[in-house]
Amino acid sequence: MPYHHLTLEERLMIAPMRILGWSIRSIASQLGRAPSTISRELRRNRDGTGAYAGYWAHRDAQRRRRAGRPSRLTRGVLATYVQEKRQSRWSPEQIAHRVRLDYPHASAMRISHQMIYTWLAEDHQMGGAWSQSLRHHRRRRKRYGSGPRAPRMRGRVSLADRPAIVDRRGRMGDWDGDLVVGQGQRGFVATHVDRRSRFLLAAKVSRRTAAQVTEATRKFLCPLPSQVRQTLTVDNGSEWAMFRRLQRTLGLQVYFAAPYAAWERGTNENTNGLLRDYFPKQTDFSRITAQQLASVVTELNNRPRKCLAYRTPAEVFARAPGVALQP
Repeated sequence: MPYHHLTLEERLMIAPMRILGWSIRSIASQLGRAPSTISRELRRNRDGTGAYAGYWAHRDAQRRRRAGRPSRLTRGVLATYVQEKRQSRWSPEQIAHRVRLDYPHASAMRISHQMIYTWLAEDHQMGGAWSQSLRHHRRRRKRYGSGPRAPRMRGRVSLADRPAIVDRRGRMGDWDGDLVVGQGQRGFVATHVDRRSRFLLAAKVSRRTAAQVTEATRKFLCPLPSQVRQTLTVDNGSEWAMFRRLQRTLGLQVYFAAPYAAWERGTNENTNGLLRDYFPKQTDFSRITAQQLASVVTELNNRPRKCLAYRTPAEVFARAPGVALQP
């Protein structure tokens, strides 16, 4: 049974019981607590005269809890591990779970994500910079988009007709595709995410044209084995007008989400949000080099994900038959 700290009400009951001469076991039985809990409480929280007062005892206990124990993240192997992963923008939860996989038999390499958050908060109060790369979710998204009007594309197949195995993420090779727009329409990044492994492929595109996006998609997926080129789900932007060419050259089926329904491609939208941590909306993608983008993509593909049991997208995607990823 998990232990719960004594409440103010319980401490206010202990004081008169002791004045009336109740034994420690009698008090413990009345409160439903262990006798050792009551004994420890009376020993720790009595005043200088040896008396016990419930309100002041509770105040002293709360002060000790706030003071806490010294942080384990100032030195040592665990501190180095946590700080290295924070530099790679891993979340505290990702760090806390992944360290168990990287050090399965080292009991000293264990930490909770709450403790990491506490350390980050203390570091922030001291003027440190470790908390600056934490992700914040204070931005409100528009409910409806305002992109270019969707062209009339004959032969397009609705997402509603997509096989159920794609929705279940039951295999690798089902991709979500999108185009991330730079500030002032200066430069674009085409992104493709495998729905099961969350593995990301991304490349710069200089213009928002169907020809350039189609060519980028072909370069992404053509080198991969046919087993991991099953489907591609996209939005209704004009950059996907040449989808039939993709179907012919890649041997996959292209599906279209409903207009202004970004949640139907949630995997891609979430991954684009991770990319935006490195390249905010004010970024001019024409000034970003291909090497900079590739470095960020590699970092994201090697970041553990909760939905993958804290494996990385690269680790999961590498299990697909015929896939050989560069280290």
